[in-house]
Order: sequence, then structure tokens, then C-alpha cells
Amino acid sequence: MKKQILTIIFLMTLISLKSQVIVNREFNSSNYHSAIKTNEFTVLDINFDKKLLAFKHVYEPRTAWNEMGEIYQQACDCKYAGMEDKKLSGLVLGVYDLSSQKYLKTFIIYNASYEMADCYPYELSVKMLDSAKQFFIEQGLDITKKSQPLALEIKGDKVKSFVFENMKFKYSNDWEMDWDNNTMITSSNLWVVTGEEKLIHIINQDDNYYMASGGRIDYISAFRDEDEFVFLNLFYHTSSKAGITDQEVYHFSPIFKFEDLK
Repeated sequence: MKKQILTIIFLMTLISLKSQVIVNREFNSSNYHSAIKTNEFTVLDINFDKKLLAFKHVYEPRTAWNEMGEIYQQACDCKYAGMEDKKLSGLVLGVYDLSSQKYLKTFIIYNASYEMADCYPYELSVKMLDSAKQFFIEQGLDITKKSQPLALEIKGDKVKSFVFENMKFKYSNDWEMDWDNNTMITSSNLWVVTGEEKLIHIINQDDNYYMASGGRIDYISAFRDEDEFVFLNLFYHTSSKAGITDQEVYHFSPIFKFEDLK
């Protein structure tokens, strides 16, 4: 009898874990630059039926210093058209798969660079832009829509919380070292608090470990379509070791339905 009860408990736990979305992410999972500082990250359109999202990312490479405190890498001005107010920045258009929570395809329109030799010529930028627009059309995405983000007011320190559409959510960050691979895993658990807490999403972020390094995952904003919504989150990696710049990568949660969380 006791063995049967333990078996039932195990199966219930297994079912519960499968009902949650657990995603494992690699350190540089955006398919383009991560040692960056973001100027703008914009959601252009979300197709909730196809679970696809179009985005625009404007960013610049971060400056790096050596152990002597001297700059050895610094972004250059590629003089891209339309980027006069963001002279050091690059531009990426892409599609994100909300079902797998991975970047489906990215198009570097303007390559942000430390060297002028790596700047994109005009002809290549035009070709990449045309390819991106065609891919958006093929995926049923209308980039003229510009989906409006719903800001999240984050409160708390170690355990953070926010309220979205009268529902309370909370999340935390934890860390685990894999010394054999010199890797640190940054984990973030997301709960919905509706009378009782329910764990709805787990992120395990592969975080390359350097001296005095650390990572965190934060929830930035939400996007809603009637009874469905997604969260935008940001993974931020930092290190005090010379030559290792801060890095950031944007990701999205799976699509949640309000009725499933009540």
C-alpha cells in the first residue's frame, strides 16, 4: 500500500513537471552578438496562432578593457543610413519561435563592429533587409503592426514579483556550478500566485563562468492578444575579469492562457 502511494505521488510529480514549460538555453542563443548594450528592442508583430513573433533589435558592442585599464575593443562608426543618432549601433530583424522559445531566424541588416572592415556595405544591407521582409511575409507576420508592450512593475529583491492583468506573478534566480565544464547555470522559476502558488515556467540558462561572474534573468514586459499572452525576459551576464564584457540576450516565455492560470 505504501509503495502504491509513493508511486502515485511520483507520477503526479512527473505529470506536474511535464505540464510546466522547462527550457534549457545556451549562453549565446540569439544567433548574433551578445556582448552588447541595447538601444531598442521592439516587437513588430505576434502571430499567436502560429506561435511566431517578429522583432527589431538595435544595439551597440560594449567597450572592453584589458588588465591595465586600457581600452582594447571599442565600437566604430559604420556610418549606416538612418543611424546618425546611434552611430555605434547595429540592427537585426528576426523571427522568434514561441513554442520552442528559440530564435527561428535572424537577419543582420547593419553589422555593429569594432573594425571598419566588418561594417556591411550598402548592397549587403539592402539584400538582408529584402530577405527579412520576405521571410516575415512567408511566416504570416505583419511588421507594420508594432505590438504594444505592457510594462511590468517589478518589486522585491531576491524574490521579485509583479502584477499583470490583476494576476500576481513572482520569480527568482538561482545558480549552480558545473566545475567540470567551467559553467554556471542561472535558473529562474516563475510562479503565478492565485490563492496558492503554481510553478508555471522554468528557465535554465547556460552561463559561461569567468572570475567573479554572475547572471540574472528578469521579466521586462508582456504582450497580450485577448485570452493569451507572453512575457519578454532578459538574461544579463556580468564579469569583473578584464577583457570580459557584460552580455545580454532577450527571450520570450511560452504563450500562456489566462484560463489555465486561474
